[in-house]
Parts: sequence; structure tokens; C-alpha cells
Amino acid sequence: MNTNFTLPRPLRRTGSLASSRTVRIVILGQAAVGKTAVTVRFITKRFIGEYDPTLETIYRHELSIGADVVHFEILDTAGQEEDALLIEEKIKWGDGFVIVYSVTDRCSFNEVMRLCFLVNHVHSAARKSSAEPPPIVIVANKKDLEFDRMVTTEDGENLSKALKLRFHEISAREGCEETAAVFHALYRDVVPLLSSSPTSFRRRAVSKLMEKIPRIHSTTTLGPTALGATSVLGPTSVLGSTTILGPTSVLGSTSTLGPTSVQGSSFMLGPASAVSSSSTLGLSGLGPSGRGFSFSTSRDFPRD
Repeated sequence: MNTNFTLPRPLRRTGSLASSRTVRIVILGQAAVGKTAVTVRFITKRFIGEYDPTLETIYRHELSIGADVVHFEILDTAGQEEDALLIEEKIKWGDGFVIVYSVTDRCSFNEVMRLCFLVNHVHSAARKSSAEPPPIVIVANKKDLEFDRMVTTEDGENLSKALKLRFHEISAREGCEETAAVFHALYRDVVPLLSSSPTSFRRRAVSKLMEKIPRIHSTTTLGPTALGATSVLGPTSVLGSTTILGPTSVLGSTSTLGPTSVQGSSFMLGPASAVSSSSTLGLSGLGPSGRGFSFSTSRDFPRD
């Protein structure tokens, strides 16, 4: 009988552990160009056409890009005229920037150059030790509305070449992959600057004003009918342009509403109300049922 045998070969490490990075992205552009639609499309792979244009939110989203685990913090700005100090705080907060215009709105296209110069000016003044300009991507949205087009693809390409910036023409309504490509490209531009960026600068950028912006947390476990998120909404925040609660909507298992009530067509919760149950939320297009939510309230960003 053959008694020869071999021991199993030891397992070998084939590579290093994935690194984890946090990247702050600021979405800029005029109102109604689709900034929130672009952001939510990237995070949830869903399209929602209508939002409250006065709300500002920081979305938190985690996913893997190559060997990196990336923690995105995406500030979706309101896009309305505001105090210069407020917009500067938001620009200082960001590592990279997406400037969105609509191909159906010439005025929003004309605003792009001003926003690019503003971002460069604020960052150059704040980061005197760094000669590198902040990464910016110009995004032309709503290319599916061809009959309403007022800005040609060539217009966008020429502007981006003049400013030496990346350019993407997309439809947040129809294109999930092309929307994700915007954030992936921006991440690749931001990474080389993160190691050279002084951490003290990023700490200073977290001001009291920024802390008051509501935050929504999300993960990559988003399925076709599940957000798998922990959401933080302002007292009167809505994810769509109408209400977040339908006639028979049920709040999540740890839902707590603050001093201002949130209501649907026949559903209202008063001050400091709490409801416990298994949740089923429609959320105006984030899926037929958004499960796994935990809602709480915080103050909206102050508006003058």
C-alpha cells in the first residue's frame, strides 16, 4: 500500500487589502438642470424626475472601484442665488466638483464658466501650498430631450477643451452607466490629490453651516426594490417634488419625526410622533418598495 501523501499547500496572499478612501463631491449648477436626478441615479440606479429645488442634501454612498472601497459624500446644492460665504463654504468642503447644465437651457450652459472660475478661485485662495487646480467635470444633462435642445454637443466639447476639463453628455433619465462614469472619472482625478492635500484644510472646511445640511446614507447593496439605507431628512424634506408618504404608507421600524409633521394625502404624523412597523415606502420612484429605511429628522440648511 502506498503511504505517500502530500500536505496541502499553504494559502498565499495574492494581493494587498483594499484601501478605503473618503471622497467629497460637490454638485453645482443652476436650478432645474437635473443635479439631484444625476446624484440619485448614481446612488440608486433609479430615476426620479421631480424634486424640491430648495433642498440641499449630502448623500453618503459606498462602493468598490478597482481595489479601493470608496466612501462618497456628495453634496447636492440647491442651485439658487445665495450668500457668497455659503457657496464658498461648500466649495472648500469638496475634493472634486461636478458642474451640471441642461442642453435645453442656454442660460445654465452660460453659468458653467462662472462656476468653474469660482471653484478655482476659492480653492487657490484656501490651498496656497497647492498649485494643482481642483478636479472638475462638466456634465451636459437631458440629452434625451433632443427636440428641446438649445446647446449642441459641440458647444459643450469646445467649452471643456477651452477650460481643459473633462466633459460628459448624459441623460440621467435614460443612462445609468454613463451617469456612473462621471463619478468614476472624477474619483480617478481626485485620488492623486488626496495624499498631498493637507488634512487640516479638510477639517477647517467642516463648518457649522455644513453640519446643518441633511445627510442621506446609502450602500452598494441597493437592489431593484431596496435602498438599504439610513436616511436623514430635514423637518419638511421630501425626496420627490410632492410628498414622501402615500395614502397607505407605513414608516420604518425606527422612524422618528421631529417638530414639523410630514404628511401624505391621508397620512399625518404630529410633533415628535413615532411609529414602529415593517416599512414599505414608495419614495416617488426610488423603487416600488424601498425597504430597510431608518428615518430621523434634522434641521434644513438655513436659507436667507
